[in-house]
Formats: sequence, structure tokens, C-alpha cells
Amino acid sequence: MQSSSKRYKKLLKAQRLIKLRDEMQVRILEKEKNKLDEDKLAMYDMLQKLDKITCDPVIISKALSRNAVSKRQVEQSIAIETQKFLQSQHRVELLQTKQIEASRMEERKRVEANIIERVALQTIKVSFT
Repeated sequence: MQSSSKRYKKLLKAQRLIKLRDEMQVRILEKEKNKLDEDKLAMYDMLQKLDKITCDPVIISKALSRNAVSKRQVEQSIAIETQKFLQSQHRVELLQTKQIEASRMEERKRVEANIIERVALQTIKVSFT
């Protein structure tokens, strides 16, 4: 049978991978949001320089509108994924604490068994002398 500290270690390893995945998802969404912000600035530049280029302002306006909708969706996704990441992080911390407690308990049991064994050996020596 596996010791509880080893089980916690395995759980901790899996949870760290989940946490890493959640963190990466948040970063990907943040990059997507930054890209949308850059696109928005580029479109505003186009609107300001409209007399120099031949582009319909309605097209740029619709693109800005789509960009804003996309940005709101990405921001909502960021909020959800950030919450998932924070939950994963909290689970990692809990598992670390439990793993440390289990390791300490196992160490105490080992020390206690050693003490009992030594006392038993001393008792046997004393009774034979």
C-alpha cells in the first residue's frame, strides 16, 4: 500500500500540470486581447488618415464594432480562465500542505517505531542480565 505522502505527491504533480495549463490559457487569451487592441488602434489610424487612403469608413466602423465584441468576449474568457487558474493554484497549495503533513506524520510513526524497538531491545537485554 502506498503511503499517503506518496499519494499526495502524485496528486500534487497532476494538479501542478492542471495549474500550468490554466495559466497558459490565461496568457493566450491576454495575447489575443492585446492583438485586438493593436487592431483597434490600427483601424483608428485608418479612420484618421481616411483622406489619404481609399477605404470606406463604414467598413472600418463595422470592423471596429466586431473588434469591440470580440474584445468583450475575450475579456469574459480571461475572467473565467483566471478564476480557474486561481482555483488550481489554491488546490496546489492545499495539496502541498497535506503532503507535508502526511510526510511529518509518517516520520513521527517511523521515529515512534524505532523508539519502541529500542525500548523493547533494552528491556530484553535488562531481563537477560
